[in-house]
Amino acid sequence: MMMMMVMVMVVVVMIMIMIMMIVVVVVVVMMMMVVLVVVLAMMMMMMMMMMMLLMMMMMMMMMMMMMMMMMTTTTTTTMMMMMMMMMMMMMMMMLMMVLVVFGAGGDDDNDDDDDDDDADAHAAAAAAAAAADDDDDDDDDDDGDDDDDDDDDDDDDDDDDDDDDDDDDDDV
Repeated sequence: MMMMMVMVMVVVVMIMIMIMMIVVVVVVVMMMMVVLVVVLAMMMMMMMMMMMLLMMMMMMMMMMMMMMMMMTTTTTTTMMMMMMMMMMMMMMMMLMMVLVVFGAGGDDDNDDDDDDDDADAHAAAAAAAAAADDDDDDDDDDDGDDDDDDDDDDDDDDDDDDDDDDDDDDDV
């Protein structure tokens, strides 16, 4: 039982250290970058990292239990547990630093590229829509000219009216 208590205490301290490190990294990132999208991407990355760390801790606990079951003498058990704890902590710290440094840089580059691609796509779509609208407008204008031709027909009606006026003149 005493070993279990010590193990749980160590795991809790490790979790607190991880949370403090993540909070510090988030604060630094938010101070450095004002862009909301980048901050959101970083927060998502942090959540993923926390999930990974929790899974690793669960695996570590399982391995510890296996070790405690396998080992018979207490001294060898404590030595193995301490060595495993130190190795796991070192591995997790290195993993976190690598994830923060390289993951953040990759996210930034990808976000910028995506934004550029979106801008290009929007520009191309707008140009295509404008071209389509221009074509439609030209067709409508042609139809309008046809309507003007109809108006010419109306002018012919006016000529008929003129003829009627001529008839009136004849009557006078």
